[in-house]
Amino acid sequence: MTPSKTYSWQAAAPSNLDSVTGNYALPQGIIDSLLPLARRRTWRAGDTVVNCGTLVNHVSVCASGRFRIMLTNISGKAMFLRFLSKGEMFGVPSVIARTPFPTDVLCESDGETLEVPRLAFEQAIKAQPDLALALIKGLSIRVTELFSLMEDDLLPSLSARLQKCLARLASHEGKVDTAGNVLLRLSQQDIAQAINGSRQKVNQELKRLEREGVLTLGYRTITLLRRPPPQRVRRTSAEQ
Repeated sequence: MTPSKTYSWQAAAPSNLDSVTGNYALPQGIIDSLLPLARRRTWRAGDTVVNCGTLVNHVSVCASGRFRIMLTNISGKAMFLRFLSKGEMFGVPSVIARTPFPTDVLCESDGETLEVPRLAFEQAIKAQPDLALALIKGLSIRVTELFSLMEDDLLPSLSARLQKCLARLASHEGKVDTAGNVLLRLSQQDIAQAINGSRQKVNQELKRLEREGVLTLGYRTITLLRRPPPQRVRRTSAEQ
C-alpha cells in the first residue's frame, strides 16, 4: 500500500540521519586523553549502573555494550528515554553541580564504562579546552532533547506521540541502510514506555503504520521505510 503522507524519517536524507547518531559521543582524542585517569568497570546484562537520586563522585564514558536510560514519571511509571551512545559521557551534572543523578542507567547487554574521579575530571577540564567545549556541546544537545521530550509529552494523541518518538529514536538509535531505511533495535514495550502508552495500543498503531507501508515490524526491531522521491514522467515527443 502506498503511504498517504510523508513522515519525518522518510523526508530526511540518510546522511542527515546518520550524522545525528554520533552527536552524543566524545571525540576519540578526548576519550584517549582521559584513559590514564580512568578505571574500567565491567557490567553484565541486568546490572544497575546508577540509580536515580544517587550522588556520584565520578563521570563515566560508555566504552562498549548497551545501556538503557530510564526515568520514573510523576505517575510512578517507568519511562524509557533512549540508549547511551558509545563514547557518550554521563554523570557530569552530578559531579560538577553536585546534584542527584536524574535517571536510572541499566545495562542492557554486557559492556564496559570508563570512570573518571571527580577531582581528576575537574583538573582535566581546566587543562583541556577541547574537553570543556565537548562537554558544553553535549549538555546543549541534552537540553534540546529535554525540551523536545516535554513538547512531545503534550501532544494530545498517542499516534502523534508515537510518530515523534520514532523520529527522535531514528535520529539517535537508527542504523541507516543504502536505501535510506532506518533499523531500530527496539521492542514495542520500549516504545510503549517511551510515550507513556499501553503496549496493546502501541501495537495497534504500529500495525496501522505497517499497513500504510511506512514501516515493518520484526522481532524486537522496527524498520522505518524511507519513501523514494517521486519519479518524473518523461513526456514523449508526440505529447509535447
